[in-house]
Amino acid sequence: MSPDCHQIINARTRSRDTPLQFAARGNYKDIVELLISHGADVDARDNSNCTALHDAMANNNREIAKYLILHGTDVNLIDYNFKTPLFYAIQNNDNEIAEQLISHGADIKSVEKFKKKCAIHFAAEVNNKFIVELLISHGANINEEGDEKETPLHYAVKTKSKETVQFLISHGADINAKNFQNKTALHFAAKNNDLESVKLLISNGAEINAKDSQDRTALHYAAKNNNKEIVEFLISHSADINAHDKFKKRTALHFAVKNNNEELTEFLISHGADITAKNDNDETLVHIAAINNSTKSLTILIAHGADLNAKYLSKKTALHIAARNNFTEIAKLLILHSADVHAKDLSEKTALEIAREFCCENIINLLNSYGVSS
Repeated sequence: MSPDCHQIINARTRSRDTPLQFAARGNYKDIVELLISHGADVDARDNSNCTALHDAMANNNREIAKYLILHGTDVNLIDYNFKTPLFYAIQNNDNEIAEQLISHGADIKSVEKFKKKCAIHFAAEVNNKFIVELLISHGANINEEGDEKETPLHYAVKTKSKETVQFLISHGADINAKNFQNKTALHFAAKNNDLESVKLLISNGAEINAKDSQDRTALHYAAKNNNKEIVEFLISHSADINAHDKFKKRTALHFAVKNNNEELTEFLISHGADITAKNDNDETLVHIAAINNSTKSLTILIAHGADLNAKYLSKKTALHIAARNNFTEIAKLLILHSADVHAKDLSEKTALEIAREFCCENIINLLNSYGVSS
């Protein structure tokens, strides 16, 4: 071939694209074949570090990708995202091309730039059990840590990739591996309301009371999400019902009360949740109910004998809180069950004085109707 012909075939645009790259993007296989047969550079890269193979894979032009691989393109070149063609094959759920790339020497341990993920993380994330199995059979680490120290099992559980979760567990994945926040796969299953994965993980030895960096267990996340099914399952498998988190000292019951979840509040108390538990501000569950206007939860707490006159750091009772926020139903419940209407906070103020200070007319009228006028 003459130098001029070679130069024309590999001519570049301002962004350094070659004719082969345009043909690969546009899915023009006959042109790709013609260019390669006349000496086109199969590994020429544009300003984004993409080759024709990257372009074919990114556009899911399978036949062109297969042709390029067979004609000697470098399968391990990375583009501007530090992605190799194998990443795109996984992204496209293209098992055949992934297999072809690996058989032609694709680096299964290559790491993309932003999330620091390997091929096995991507495959787990998109629930491609075939590629996960293929990668492991070619030496991929089943417990490989990616971004935020998350393993393939973390990624599979986070995206509810059930088949992959089952495969990874059955092939020895570390079920209690922790990410940089100390979260295990079980934390994510509970957080995602994924009862099936919770059951699968527990039945295969997941540590039910594992704590993350906030000292939260799976039970905390289930309660926070109002997921009674997961809460019931965890409790039935000996989850610590009174475990509290690190910073606010909240138990599962705190979340149930805050969310005004009557059924969950009742369930937790009837299964041994500590009704006297206090958070980091010395607030009781009755205070939490008052702060969040949780009338249903307050009713349950009252039925179980909660102290309605408990005071937290500023010496406020739940009635003080209801008065400040004009929560009439909360105030009425408290008064009907003998809350001290004359209790004073740290500033020596009663509920009535607070209601007057903040112009909470409904509370003022309510207190007056029960004979409280000063």
